Amino acid sequence: MRSRFFMFPPVEGAEASYVVWHPKSAAPTRTTERPGASDQVVVFVPGTDAVVHRTRLPSRRAADLLRAATFAIEDELAVPAERTHVVVSEQQDSAGMRSIYAVDVDLMTTLVAELHDRGLDRCHVVPELSVLPESEVLYDFGDRMLGTVDRRAIAVDASWPDDVQAAIVRANTRTIERVADPLLQLAQWAGHSSAFADLRQGVFATSSSKAFSLGAFRTPALLVMALVVVSLLDLGLSVRAMENLEGQLRSSAANNFVATFGEDATSGDLAAAAKAKLAAAPEIDNDFVSMTALLYSALESAPDVTITSLRYDRDRGELSAALNYPAFGTDAQVKTAAEAQGAVVRLGDTGVENGLVVGDLTLELRP
Repeated sequence: MRSRFFMFPPVEGAEASYVVWHPKSAAPTRTTERPGASDQVVVFVPGTDAVVHRTRLPSRRAADLLRAATFAIEDELAVPAERTHVVVSEQQDSAGMRSIYAVDVDLMTTLVAELHDRGLDRCHVVPELSVLPESEVLYDFGDRMLGTVDRRAIAVDASWPDDVQAAIVRANTRTIERVADPLLQLAQWAGHSSAFADLRQGVFATSSSKAFSLGAFRTPALLVMALVVVSLLDLGLSVRAMENLEGQLRSSAANNFVATFGEDATSGDLAAAAKAKLAAAPEIDNDFVSMTALLYSALESAPDVTITSLRYDRDRGELSAALNYPAFGTDAQVKTAAEAQGAVVRLGDTGVENGLVVGDLTLELRP
């Protein structure tokens, strides 16, 4: 079994210091050994460099999670969002919140380059705040203090003014516990943690995490074959169900025609009969009807989108809609579908409200 080595980010020109946890050991210890080729290496990034935020995110897909996470914490970042590397925790906590770890891209680039120079390309880069246990204690690491406030892990830089540090301690009525060996303490916490965040994702992912084995696809392939068989059986049942549904819809349409126009259709063609009745009806705003029908038709490409409000500007000939999307990027899918049917579409801002992705769009008919 592999041993797990722990270290802090290496300093150029200085020898790295390690803590090791051997498989048969009850606890980690300081060591002068260096990790072997098969050993696992974990590099702890200080909480003053890799900060953590907590928020509720609406999506579960990795790409959507990253976009939503960056958007959610953008106002809290000290550097532009495009200069920040973001990683989202795999699991939600009991309150339905996720932890978002953010680190400066330049700092991460420098760290990965230094690890490469030392032959540690495959190591895990872990925010130390991701292994910090939730407690009422502030842990003094010398150059920083770690603790949790409202279930969010924080790091207090020792270079901050004394009155600021004192205010944080007073505001949270915390006791301070001085830690003699921060690296050893972090290794112990990591050993009792079921999972911790790894900053080696996205552009900083290791080659081993990007590689894959064909053998890994054997089980998924069998599952796909089973799903094909089940789908064919389901298709036969669906055809029968559709035939029954067609009869029900025809009956419902005939009833709706009678309820709307007060008489039966003079011919068997309900669509032609309804068109003739509408042509004889008082004039209505056909643009509004056309745009509304076009919007609902475009939403068929994104069935999980719901409309919360519609507003029609007769003078401008514009239809504005507020919508709830299942994920970021769905608004562009709706826009493409509407434009394919001859509309001019302008998308408004999208954001997260109460765990939902919300946005608006304005639609007008192409001249």
